[in-house]
Amino acid sequence: MELPSQADAEAEALDSLAQLARDLAKEAPGQDHRPDVAIEVRTASGPVFQAALLFAANRTTLQ
Repeated sequence: MELPSQADAEAEALDSLAQLARDLAKEAPGQDHRPDVAIEVRTASGPVFQAALLFAANRTTLQ
């Protein structure tokens, strides 16, 4: 996908990452292990931006 500016590419990467997070949460609710996900924005010169979502669960009892 080509976008007109780095700001547009960063916004698209973050929107995509947010949608992936929603999809993963619906796929396996309450599951302790979900895959980490990263999106990299690149130009012909190389990477310019990376957004990542890391899942970590610390199960505690709510009172």
